[in-house]
Amino acid sequence: MGEGLSAREREVLAAVLGHLSNAEIADRLVISVRTVESHVTSMLRKLGVTDRRALARLASERPELVDRGASPTHSASASSDPPGSAGGVPPVIDWPQPASSFVGRNGERASLDAALGTHRLVTAVGPGGVGKTRLALRVVADRLAAGRHPDGAWYVDLVPVTDERVVDRAVADALGLGEQPGRTPRETLVDRLRDRRALLLLDNCEHLLGGVTTLLETLLDRCPRLVVLATSRERLLLPAERVCPVPGLSVATGDAVELFRQRAVSAGVDEAELAGTEAGERIGRLCDRLDGMALAIELAAARLPGLGLDGLEAAIGRRLDLLSGGARADGRHRSLRATLAWSWELLDPAERRTLCAAARFAAPFTAVDAAALDVEADAGEGEAAGRDGVPTAVRLARLCDRSLLTTVATEGSGPRYRMLETIRQYADEQAASAGALPELRLRHAEWALSSGRRLREQVPPGGRPTGLGWRAGTDRVVDELRAAAAPGAGLVALGARGRTGPVLRLLGELLFLRGRPEAAQRRFEQAAASEPGTLAAGRALRAAAGAAETRHFGDEALRLFRAAAAALHDTGADREAAEAVARWGQLVGRGPGLITRPPAPEEVLAALTEAERWTPDDPALAAALLVARAYQQPQDDPATGQDADRARAGAEAAGDPVTACVALDLLMATELRRGRVVAAAATTERRAELLDGLEVRPENGLEFSDGFNMATDSAIGVGDLAAARRYAERVAGLPFYSENSHIAAGRLMVVTALAGDWQATSANAAAFREGWELAGRPTDGDQNRGVYAAMTVAALRGDTDAEETWRAVHDALLTPALADRDRRCEETFDALRLLDQGRPEEALAASTLTPEQLVGWHDGLWRPWHAALWAEASVLAGVADAADRLTRAGAVAVGNRIAEALVRRATAFAAGDPSAVAREAPVLSAAGCPYQAARSRRLAERLA
Repeated sequence: MGEGLSAREREVLAAVLGHLSNAEIADRLVISVRTVESHVTSMLRKLGVTDRRALARLASERPELVDRGASPTHSASASSDPPGSAGGVPPVIDWPQPASSFVGRNGERASLDAALGTHRLVTAVGPGGVGKTRLALRVVADRLAAGRHPDGAWYVDLVPVTDERVVDRAVADALGLGEQPGRTPRETLVDRLRDRRALLLLDNCEHLLGGVTTLLETLLDRCPRLVVLATSRERLLLPAERVCPVPGLSVATGDAVELFRQRAVSAGVDEAELAGTEAGERIGRLCDRLDGMALAIELAAARLPGLGLDGLEAAIGRRLDLLSGGARADGRHRSLRATLAWSWELLDPAERRTLCAAARFAAPFTAVDAAALDVEADAGEGEAAGRDGVPTAVRLARLCDRSLLTTVATEGSGPRYRMLETIRQYADEQAASAGALPELRLRHAEWALSSGRRLREQVPPGGRPTGLGWRAGTDRVVDELRAAAAPGAGLVALGARGRTGPVLRLLGELLFLRGRPEAAQRRFEQAAASEPGTLAAGRALRAAAGAAETRHFGDEALRLFRAAAAALHDTGADREAAEAVARWGQLVGRGPGLITRPPAPEEVLAALTEAERWTPDDPALAAALLVARAYQQPQDDPATGQDADRARAGAEAAGDPVTACVALDLLMATELRRGRVVAAAATTERRAELLDGLEVRPENGLEFSDGFNMATDSAIGVGDLAAARRYAERVAGLPFYSENSHIAAGRLMVVTALAGDWQATSANAAAFREGWELAGRPTDGDQNRGVYAAMTVAALRGDTDAEETWRAVHDALLTPALADRDRRCEETFDALRLLDQGRPEEALAASTLTPEQLVGWHDGLWRPWHAALWAEASVLAGVADAADRLTRAGAVAVGNRIAEALVRRATAFAAGDPSAVAREAPVLSAAGCPYQAARSRRLAERLA
């Protein structure tokens, strides 16, 4: 089994093992999502397994199935489920891979391991450079190998985080938990970790103690099996905390001497030169003078090839003598600073500039990046070099040789470099003392802005950028923009607040396109606060409102729309202010389910009237305000549809596609209220066409998600399943859903189940469940139609275990307020299942309403399907008025070619005409419904 897998299938299997979504696999292998689905379906068949989870499990048990050239590992942003491990050791996510070996510390390892065995919160405390991170990483690896945390471990580096308020989001990102509409990052984290026997390693907590402690109080209280290991320069001061001090490396045990020897040999020293008792004693004395500080020892060892032991002892001795005054309590810090100072003095001026430039980067950087910050470097195309003609890359390599930088492995983009936080702080001090730090901060901010703008330009209209490279690049630039805008450390510290706003606004735009609208909203609000009383502040608040709207946080969106309108009006931007008021009024009418405290109708109308006075002669604004007023009217009032159509025409004439889309949304709702499914589908198709030429932005995110979702539903309503599938895939391609793959899979499950493409339904169901669980199993009744479709397909396949599993998911997702809305969809799937199982009487009983009773927005979409299956069940059950029901169903099915074919087939069956029944098979096949085509042939055989 498995020998028949193609090379491409093995590549896809490696990615499945790494828990990548179909979209991420498509990005990595440069193929379409449909092709990935096809490969997954093929492997399910070839390998004899039923779902994606079983496929990943089999791949982990049989590594020979996986293409060894393809890496199944992935960054934490791709998934938080630890990839399978053939060796049975629970894997870790986005775990740092040190380039050098771990040395000694047997006592500290045992102590820390014992503490983790009896306490759920342990903090490794020690000064910077002592080796806390390496010790923690090794202890966690030991515990995983021993099976102590069967659900794996996650590593979170908090160095790039500059704001206590975003600690929750940073940890969620490290676990691969995308933003969830209507939920906070902490809620998502709790749901993800609640029942997991896992370990969370939080590294470098000292500058974020408030944010870390409040998060840990919640996690430890609500996730009873979770163990947390933190590293910090000071304790967290939580009641449950067990503190484990991390001392310097011991000379007595030989750990310090062994570390020095290993690093010196790595630097090129002949091992024989370091052998013997005398050399060992000299190295021991040297390490003792460095207080056993691991980083100081490594820095000193890196200099041994050029100085020898004599030169090294003399150089470090002089530096320590200069710092001998003061309290010995700070001895370890003093010895490390002395070593850093000595290393600094041995650099030439160009190398010092490069080190200071490198210190500005929060994420791994390239030589070209570093050259962009060096005022004396030529950062043109090709190798960047300074005035001395030495390429920046060569200087970076020299800094690596001296242990001042480390390299980071990357795929195909050349080496990237990073700097330890202790060295970064020292380099910043040197740049500040030379008066160079302000210029470096400005150049870094300009570089980050330029890099971010280039990434933003790569986003195609109406979709998301392709390639994992864009995502990784964006994540790095986002870290740099955060650093540039950090309070007290970036542009604000220079008094350059006017430059902070653009950084924060670009940061918000990139976060939105990266699938993090909550973080984007927060950055837009910060941008507005950084530039009070300006036009830019009003525009930033408008963008924040759009991000909140896209997240389905209606109350926040309403607040921000009004704040944007006030800010814009105060700066004289009356047109933009009126537009914000119009969007506010539209949301009140469009999103009652998103709003807990809706404004009174008289308040809405008064605000719209005031906005009309601001811009009395603007046709685009007139259309926007008209549709906002129309949304305050009953949807079954004919005047509402007329106003919506007038607003649509006015907006299109004024060149405002967004307002036209909003008007078409209302027009579609009024058409469905009147049972005009075909007209509603045409309206949503027109809306989708308008969206095709638009750039996805926070201000219009809701139009894209709602527009393509409604187009999917309307296409289902008219039986155009091919179009429904296309629109559902457009939802999957929206950039702000890139971290919520289950949202798109839900619509595809409905479409493929109706079509009878059950393999595709199962593949999408596996993707849905993976994404939903990754998101922390959020309660979202809007996704229940897809889950019900998956449950129906499992029942049709006779897979009772899968059916019960999906029933449990359905119950977990259920939102009482939406239960009635989806009832007709569920009744349709019940009828499909019961008719397939030969139980027409039960299928009739499942239909609680007649076709004529199906009115309103959501019932109208399912009316043709419901009527056709109701008619078929009536014929097969032999009810007395079957002929009348066929006539009534035929009238309702008009415009839905699948429903029309089903009614004709039922009519032919009632007449006992097998040929007429069989003639519907090719019609249904051409309509993209192979299941019903096959059923037509079976029914014809039954008559014959």
